[in-house]
Amino acid sequence: MYDHGGGLIKTIKPSHLFGRRSGYSSLKHSVLMLALFSFASVQTSSAENKPNQSGGPLTIERPSLSNHSSCEVSDLLLHNARIHTPIKRAPDTSDYEIASYEALAIKDGVFIFVGSAAEAKAWKCGASKVMDLQGSAVFPGFTDSHQHLEGVGRRTKTLSLFGIPSLKATVSRIREWSEQIPEGGWVMGRGWIEREWRDEQRFLTRWDVDSFTESKPLYMPRADGVSALVNSKALALAGINRDTLDPEGGRF
Repeated sequence: MYDHGGGLIKTIKPSHLFGRRSGYSSLKHSVLMLALFSFASVQTSSAENKPNQSGGPLTIERPSLSNHSSCEVSDLLLHNARIHTPIKRAPDTSDYEIASYEALAIKDGVFIFVGSAAEAKAWKCGASKVMDLQGSAVFPGFTDSHQHLEGVGRRTKTLSLFGIPSLKATVSRIREWSEQIPEGGWVMGRGWIEREWRDEQRFLTRWDVDSFTESKPLYMPRADGVSALVNSKALALAGINRDTLDPEGGRF
């Protein structure tokens, strides 16, 4: 059921929330993956959703199950939260909108309720476990195709050498980038890969960059991250010289 007025959605399947993904062995597996969530303290003007600032553990309740007909049964109820999730605008579309709620319930690995704090009251008495998130945020489980997220984030603030077709052009790009770095600042980047160059297919060395980075340490890993270009300034700062032994499994 798709309620664009912000009302209660009674039953939610993972395909409604996140769309279908190939490669999962079963709907159960998909639901368990998507049921992972991360918590982060967030600011909110609602007194009921005041973030947890004590640093203490979140409250987990195990209420006595009630036979009252008004109690909705679930395995887990999360409430007093800021829940952010993509919702399909219609069942047969790839168009999503980000919806925000205050509570959710899960039963047998399926999300069966998301809604407001007021609507969650009918679910609290029938939940096997109740977790008060004290205003923290809940997000869907994050999955990816082997992306190093920290590196992807750093790439926006350093020099990207991905896709440059030659050694000469790579060194030229490093020179241009280094010119904006202040004296003593680190010249940082990543992404060079010699096997894709059309002129010389060899590793970069300090001799390629020392002439224009004498006063600036330089560190630029190869695309795979297991090798890196450094200049003489960086080697000096690290205390590495001709007498330094190669590390086990590596080579200077």
